[in-house]
Amino acid sequence: MYRVEPIYGETGPIELPNCMYKVDSVYCEADTSGISRPEMQAGVDAELIQQLEARQEQLLKKLESLHSVVQKTRENLNISTAKGTPSAGQISASSVSALTQLSSTAPGGAPPLDVVLGASPGRPPFSVWPLKRLLGERRRVLLSCHTHSSVSGLPRRIEDLGQLEASGGGDSRSSYDLVLTLVWKQVERDCEMMVNPLLQVAISGEVNLIRYLGRLLDPSYESLGPVEATEVDHWLDQAHHGLLHGKNKERQAVLKALNAQLGNSPYVLGSSPSLADIALWSAVLQMDLLSGAPSNVKRWMKTLNEDPKFKLPESCLVPEAI
Repeated sequence: MYRVEPIYGETGPIELPNCMYKVDSVYCEADTSGISRPEMQAGVDAELIQQLEARQEQLLKKLESLHSVVQKTRENLNISTAKGTPSAGQISASSVSALTQLSSTAPGGAPPLDVVLGASPGRPPFSVWPLKRLLGERRRVLLSCHTHSSVSGLPRRIEDLGQLEASGGGDSRSSYDLVLTLVWKQVERDCEMMVNPLLQVAISGEVNLIRYLGRLLDPSYESLGPVEATEVDHWLDQAHHGLLHGKNKERQAVLKALNAQLGNSPYVLGSSPSLADIALWSAVLQMDLLSGAPSNVKRWMKTLNEDPKFKLPESCLVPEAI
């Protein structure tokens, strides 16, 4: 509808003096070399594509070499190459079936499932004791505590915890179905768990220890259904990120949510304790949050502390003097 005349007239190349720096025209369709801009852009794109293809070839060669290294390692260790990746449910089922087979064998047969835990004396994983008692209802479980050379001395409550397992009897380790070895040592943040040092790295975090041992329970928490398992995982994450590693504001938010949850039921997820109760109970004790906790949380903690499965020495229920 409207037409505007150009504000300049392109009369041809402009003669410029010989300067130290030369700048191309910002509006001319062709530069001084005579190559149009679309052709120049196409040349740049082709060069970038060649560079990307070269990088892709290098990455594929590296992946192929890594694959060959893995294959050689598998052959040296006599590991079968099973097709597909096992799901969490398959891992859970295999762990439980393995432990069931161990419990059905006579002493001196297959070796027990050996789990080694490393924890700092300042952050004791209290969840180990109720889990050990729950697992001990159906299987023979041995829990032993040791002190690493990096720790010069143990607090009183850690020594009292060791006394709980002092009278374990003189049976050999092979007569048990599950052997838990807790080593007090200097760790950075979270406790560590190791099942097979040849085939895996250490698993970090007390909540992951709870998940692993919780899969050995019968029934395991994952077999209760996706909704219940998700709720358990939610509260395990709240215990880890909110209580153990959160700031004061985040801890108070978790305690407030827990207080509201306990207003509807005696325990976190119903009428009986679950893995969520174990994780939150342990985190509250470790961080000495009981004194400033809401009323429902205090009532819930008192109920758990009086439960034989959660029973701990009195020194573990009060703040540790530093």
